[in-house]
Amino acid sequence: MESGGATVIFNITPDSPSSYPILNVESYLPGWMINLYDDNNRDAPYISLSPGEYAFVTLNDPGTGCFVNYLNYDECKVSPEFVSEEIFNVTPAPSGGGGDTPPVLDEELVPMLGGAPAITPYPPVVNIFSTLKNMFFSDNLVVDYKVTDQNDTDRSASYNGLADNPTSIFYSDKIVNWYDNFLGSSNKTLIAKGEPKEGKYKWSVKDLVPGVLYKIIVEAVDLAGLWSQGITDYFSVDFTAPVFTVKTNPIAVRNGDVLISIDSSEDLSKIPEVSVTQNGGETKKITMKGEKSHYEGTYTVVPLYDGTASIGVTGVDIAGNVGNVIIGGGTFSVGMNPPPNPIINKYQEKIVTDIKNIDFTGATRSDTEVVLRVNGVDVSKMKPDAKGNFTFTKILLDEKKNKGVNYINIYAVDPLGSMSEGVPIEVKYNIAPTVKIVEPIKKDVLSNVSQISVEGRDLNGDTLFYTYQVLSQNDYNNKVFHWTTLSENDPSSTFSWNTTEVEDGNYVLQVAANDGNTKTTSDLVQISVKNVLPYFRFEDGRNTVTNQSNIKIRGKTLTSVNVSPRPDIVSVAYSMDQGNTWTPVKIIKDGGNYQKKFSVEFTNLKEGTYPILWRTKDTRGFIGKVIHSIIVDQTPPKAPI
Repeated sequence: MESGGATVIFNITPDSPSSYPILNVESYLPGWMINLYDDNNRDAPYISLSPGEYAFVTLNDPGTGCFVNYLNYDECKVSPEFVSEEIFNVTPAPSGGGGDTPPVLDEELVPMLGGAPAITPYPPVVNIFSTLKNMFFSDNLVVDYKVTDQNDTDRSASYNGLADNPTSIFYSDKIVNWYDNFLGSSNKTLIAKGEPKEGKYKWSVKDLVPGVLYKIIVEAVDLAGLWSQGITDYFSVDFTAPVFTVKTNPIAVRNGDVLISIDSSEDLSKIPEVSVTQNGGETKKITMKGEKSHYEGTYTVVPLYDGTASIGVTGVDIAGNVGNVIIGGGTFSVGMNPPPNPIINKYQEKIVTDIKNIDFTGATRSDTEVVLRVNGVDVSKMKPDAKGNFTFTKILLDEKKNKGVNYINIYAVDPLGSMSEGVPIEVKYNIAPTVKIVEPIKKDVLSNVSQISVEGRDLNGDTLFYTYQVLSQNDYNNKVFHWTTLSENDPSSTFSWNTTEVEDGNYVLQVAANDGNTKTTSDLVQISVKNVLPYFRFEDGRNTVTNQSNIKIRGKTLTSVNVSPRPDIVSVAYSMDQGNTWTPVKIIKDGGNYQKKFSVEFTNLKEGTYPILWRTKDTRGFIGKVIHSIIVDQTPPKAPI
């Protein structure tokens, strides 16, 4: 049955008595609510259904059917817009079932539309083949995908299958827990639309920001209006070229072989190109061996070319950035001894500072010249005093290049031009991150699952991790700062907070951003929590962690005390496929119809995480959702060393 672009499928299954068929709304476009009425008694209370729900409908004349009223609601479900109406003819099935246990919906039963069999449309299936997990990109990313639809395998159902170009591709830097079927439009950015069913889409990542974690979303809609999404693992971008530290053994030689060791600042995608040029000689390439960030090769000295020999390196990192800057070493002496390295006062191999300029003092042999190199470039030279002392002042640091890491190398050059090996120093010019809560705003009233969004910035390009915290207004006023951490070290700038985990009242929110060196906390935002949707309480808390393959989940569902009269709980269901299909759950009254308890047993679980989506509905037709995950951990802990 189609109306206004929405596709509605009803399944009819038997129950006792037989005049109470179950109508199951299998699917419809997001944002639609379906109301069912008795066709012969339209003044009777109606029942609102969402995808996958069932309801008992009393028919005065079972042979006539139900009146179907299509309403398009906004997100708050308070502003209905009438769309259209249809008559749905029902012929009750033979009696069966019974008791308090909701029946299992039988997909083999065929719904009836005007007495004729209807073809059940299936949603598309999206597969993404690109391997993006923990990958870095600097230029282009290829999205390798394929969309299929089961309707296309049956010619009679192909009108519910895929069109020629059903695919849209998005990216997201707002990785949120899913509480519905889809990652919503506010959490994704369009890359391309109208793409074919299968393809390898090449996308430039030049506009993305280093330090941020991203995902790709491939979305498809079929001719029946059913949607599906595929979502990749995290990936990031890296526009920083690798830099190299070069060491030789020995550092001075008259003839024979020299072992050259290359260490890259990051893993390389292939063996680097390395060459040696002796003083006045030809440049010769060296065969290198190694993997990841460390490589070695041997150079045989050519006689008669005494002096300083220079080493060159070119390497490509995993993201595709090409680097050729040597930040330490890079020379060895042939036929002469190089001067000793300068001695740096209060030497530290790695320094973190928030000051843009830095000073260095030290001592060297008085007949040498001291050179200070930053990121492979000589920026300052000076002669030491008669005692060999020297001072470099106000050396400018770069906050963006290499994520704020400035590679310093201080070396000495003797009167013959022979260079010392050099003293390497890494100076991280770290600028503290900034973080601001953009959603919710001051005095917002939150309910059910509400999104906390922040805007974080780091001028160094470091990856930020966020900690979301809440405190009651009363504790804050009394200076009792026992903050409740909602999520810690979270890479996402959004967090979906299930506000039913706290009592209704007034609260303050804060979010901290950590760049690995410095933590910055946002300004406080005052909010209120007032829940009007039904909600869950699980015995195990937010998640269930077990080492068993069979586990029983126990909990209860309640309606809000803020609603008068307090509504009753109607149903509970769970989904293990992100809301595509739902399994009804038996519920038992627990002190009142507004509070009911349940238990569900899951069997034959393998090791891993099962994010199970739960939902409950009250007599107003309002639906509350939450994720309660089962985490099966059957790996024994390692023995202490």
